[in-house]
Amino acid sequence: MADYRETEVAKQLHIERKVLFKIKQAGLISPSRTEQHGTMEYCFYDDEAITTLWLIVRYREFGYSYDDISKLLNGPAGSRNQMLHDLLIRLDHLTKLARIIYETGLLPPDFMKMKDIMDAAYFKQFDDPKTIKRGEQMINKILNDPDYNNSCSDIKKLYAEGYSKSSPEIQQAVAEAEQVIEKYASKESARNVLRLLGDLFNGDGNIQETTELGSDWIKEIGAAYQYYCKEKA
Repeated sequence: MADYRETEVAKQLHIERKVLFKIKQAGLISPSRTEQHGTMEYCFYDDEAITTLWLIVRYREFGYSYDDISKLLNGPAGSRNQMLHDLLIRLDHLTKLARIIYETGLLPPDFMKMKDIMDAAYFKQFDDPKTIKRGEQMINKILNDPDYNNSCSDIKKLYAEGYSKSSPEIQQAVAEAEQVIEKYASKESARNVLRLLGDLFNGDGNIQETTELGSDWIKEIGAAYQYYCKEKA
């Protein structure tokens, strides 16, 4: 079985060597073998150890502490396979979360840790299609609001007059669009909805056909939204 030096392992896992050192220090893994060259000790890891390291790194990304991971690794026989199975479920949840955010503009509460977001309990609230439907209805109400469409018309006219997306005039019109969105979404999530619309307008989505403006200047309006959100971040 091949084994690899610590520097190679860190490169494979896209982590810094100090992260690998912390994992060793936490007692989560030991080198498959070591070699002594003078005062220097070189650590080597085989394929099995690298697989375990990969799992540890992924679980850390999901917000698990080293203590949490230690309990999982030292659990019943075959726990590593169980960890991999659970991780695949969490990755599936992450994909679902991305879809929910994209379709509704709804974000998890800021105080939630990633590992809690990935737990099945969080997703029970999204099992009902009504949640997605509610998000779609919110977007449709915004797009059909006369004040919102007036703000879009203002942006369109300003572009036609030669103003750029970063001009104070266009950015003020975007701010007015955000105020309209706040009628349908909370103040906290209005910016996320504006960002969502910017991505859809300036992307490949068919949402262009749902506005009163048609496709005229819609990508430019999306670009103005994106610039506004970036500047306000």
